[in-house]
Amino acid sequence: MHPSPRQVFRLIPRLAILLAVGASGLALADVGRWTPLGPEGGRATSFASAAGGAIVAATDGAGLFRSTDGGRSWAQVAAVEPGETFRFLRAAGADGARLWAASARALYRSENGGRSFTKATPGFVGPYEILGLATARADRDRLYVATSYGPEASWLFGSRDGGQTWKRLHRVGYLVGLAAAPSNPDVIYLAENRRVLRSNDGGRTFTPLAGIPSSGFLTSGLIDVDERDPDRVAFGVSGGRLAVSSDGGRNLTVTGPESTGCDLTAFLASSEIRSRWLLARSCFVGGYGVGADPHFEKFAGEIWRTEDAGGHWTRVATSDTPAGLASIPNVPEGVLLGVSRLGVLRSEDFGRNFRIANRGLVAAPVCSISPDREREGVLFAGAGLCSPLGNLWDSIGDLGFFRLEEGRLTRTVAGLRDPKVPLSAIAAIEDPDDSTRWFALSGPEIARSETQGRRWYAFSTPSIFAVVTGLLIRSATPQRPRTIFASGWSEYPHHIQAYSLVRSDDEGRNWTRVPELNMVFDRFFGPVTTPAAPDTITIATGGGVLFSSPDGGATWSRLSIYPAGHQRGVAGFAVDPQVPGRLLALGNLDDFGIATSVRRSTNGGASFKKSDRGLPAPLSIRALAFDPERAGLVYLGTSRGVFLSEDGGASWRPLAVPGLTGLLVLALSVDSVDPRTLYAGVAGGGGLYTLTRTDR
Repeated sequence: MHPSPRQVFRLIPRLAILLAVGASGLALADVGRWTPLGPEGGRATSFASAAGGAIVAATDGAGLFRSTDGGRSWAQVAAVEPGETFRFLRAAGADGARLWAASARALYRSENGGRSFTKATPGFVGPYEILGLATARADRDRLYVATSYGPEASWLFGSRDGGQTWKRLHRVGYLVGLAAAPSNPDVIYLAENRRVLRSNDGGRTFTPLAGIPSSGFLTSGLIDVDERDPDRVAFGVSGGRLAVSSDGGRNLTVTGPESTGCDLTAFLASSEIRSRWLLARSCFVGGYGVGADPHFEKFAGEIWRTEDAGGHWTRVATSDTPAGLASIPNVPEGVLLGVSRLGVLRSEDFGRNFRIANRGLVAAPVCSISPDREREGVLFAGAGLCSPLGNLWDSIGDLGFFRLEEGRLTRTVAGLRDPKVPLSAIAAIEDPDDSTRWFALSGPEIARSETQGRRWYAFSTPSIFAVVTGLLIRSATPQRPRTIFASGWSEYPHHIQAYSLVRSDDEGRNWTRVPELNMVFDRFFGPVTTPAAPDTITIATGGGVLFSSPDGGATWSRLSIYPAGHQRGVAGFAVDPQVPGRLLALGNLDDFGIATSVRRSTNGGASFKKSDRGLPAPLSIRALAFDPERAGLVYLGTSRGVFLSEDGGASWRPLAVPGLTGLLVLALSVDSVDPRTLYAGVAGGGGLYTLTRTDR
C-alpha cells in the first residue's frame, strides 16, 4: 500500500483537527488475489509498550497493529478473530515480551512482543463479558481478569502462572475499573460506580477507600497507578475530571477542568517530570439540528495539560474523540494519542503539538460499495460509520465517503460534513439518467453531487426522517414520470422508532408517505428494482417482512421471508438482476443480529426456503452481491471469506482466492463495466479490497 501524503497537523489551543485523510491505495491490483486499497485511519483505543521499543495498538473492529519506529507507521498483527474489537491491551513483565489483549469475550496472549497472538480465553469467561484486565511489570506471570456476573455484579479472577490456572478471588459490585500496581502485583484497585476498593494481598481481601468527593461517580475503565509507587493512583470521575491520591486512596483530591457533558477517556503522567500530566476528554456537542434524536449524538475531544500536578490546567488541543494515551519508548517527551477517524496522533513535546501517524493503520471498516455503471474501476465506498442505526457514542469514528479511480482512494466529503454532525456513510447512489450525478446517504440527510462526488450539496430531504436508509430513483418513461423513493426512520418519545417509505414525483421538492409501508421497531432496507423486472419494487424489513409492488409503487402486497410463527430476522436482501422473481435474504440472525443462513425465493417472494448447501457452520454472513451480467452468479461475504453460487443461490462453494484470510467481509460489489472485478469491504484491516478473477 502506498502511504498517505504526509500531512502535518499542529494542534494549537482551540483549533480542531481537520479531517483530511489523504489518498491511499495501490496503482494496480494483483490479478487472482484480493488486494487492499485502504483507506488509512479508524480508531485506536489503547497502546502497550513491547520488547525492543515496539508499540502495539488496539483498534475498534480491526484487531491489533504494531509499530517499530515509535508510532510513525503500523503493520497489522495477524491471528486474531475477524472484526475483533479490543477493550484492553496490557504488557506483563519488565522485558515487554508478553502482552495480553482482551475483547468482550476473548483473551489473547503474545510471547514475542506483539508480533503474534494466540487465543487463551479461560473457561470462566463463558457467557459473561470481560470488564477488566490487569498485569504488572514486576511479575510477568501475574494476571487479573474481571467479568460480569449478572446485571449488577462482577467477579475478579487471578492467575499466578501466566494464565494456566485461575482462582476466583472476589465478588464486587458492577466493575468500572481494574488496575494492578506495576511495581507490586499484590496491590490491586477495583472501581465500582461510587467507590474504590484496594487489596494488598493479591486480591484475597479488599478494603474500601475514600468515597468520591461531592456527587461524582467513577469513569469506566480509567485507573492509573504510578510505575514506581503503588500508593500514587488516579481515577477518572464524572465531569471529565481526575481524582488523585498519594496515599493509596485513603484521601482523594479532585482536579481538572470541570465541564458538564464531558467524560475522561485517558490520563498520562510524564516519565521525566512527575508533576506533568495530560488528560484526554470526550465532550458532548449539542445543537446540530436533529432534534432530540439520541442516535446522532456528537462528541469531540479535548486535550489538557498541567505542569504542577493538577494545580493549573491548559487546554492544548481539541480533536476527534480521544480513546487512549501512551508514552513512546525511548522518546523522553513522546506521546501517542488514539482518536476517532484519524487513528493515531504523535507528539514529541508531551502534547504541545501532534502529527497524524496513521501510515499503515487501516482500521476503518468499509461497509458500502457503489460502482460507477459507465467507468471501469470507479466506485464510491463508505468507510467508518456505515450503520443506518446511527452514531451512538461515536465508538468507531466515521471517515465518510471515498472515491476510487485509477486504483487510488480519495476522500470526498466536501460539502457533506457539518463539523458538529457525525457523518454516516450509509450508501452512495448513482443517478440512472446522468452518470455524473450521485446521491449520498449520510445519516439524517440526502446530499447530491453534480461532479462525480467531488463536491456535495444538500438535496431536499424528507423532513419526517431522522435517518435516511435507502434511495431508489426510477427514470421517466413515456408512460410515467421520474419518481424517487426514500426509506428511513424517525424516533419519537420513549424511543419509539417508526420506519416508512416516501416518494417524490417532482425531484424531491415534495414528498408523500406511502401509506401501506409503515412499521414500528422493524427497520426497512433500501427499496430495490432490477433490469429483469423494472416495474417491480421490493423492500425487505429486519423482521422478515417483504413488501412488493408490481406497478412501480402504485399498489403493494405484503409477504413474509419466514413461515408464520418462525420469524428469525433478516440482515440483508438482494434481487437477481437477470432472473425475475429470484430473491435472496440473509437470515437466521444470531444473538448479535448477524445472519447465519441464506433464504431463497424463486417466485417473487411468495415463499422462501433455506439455501445453505455448501456453506460451513458456524458462519457469519454480512454481504450479498449478484453479478450484473451472468445469470445465476452471486457472491456471499462472510467471516470465512467469500463464497459464490452459480445456480442463483441454490448451492455454494468457496471463492478460493488468497488475501481475505482472517477478515470479516462487510460489503461486496461487482464492477458494472468489467464483472471479472470484485470489490469487498472488510472489518479487520485493509478497508476496501479488489480482485480481478481469472476464472470467471
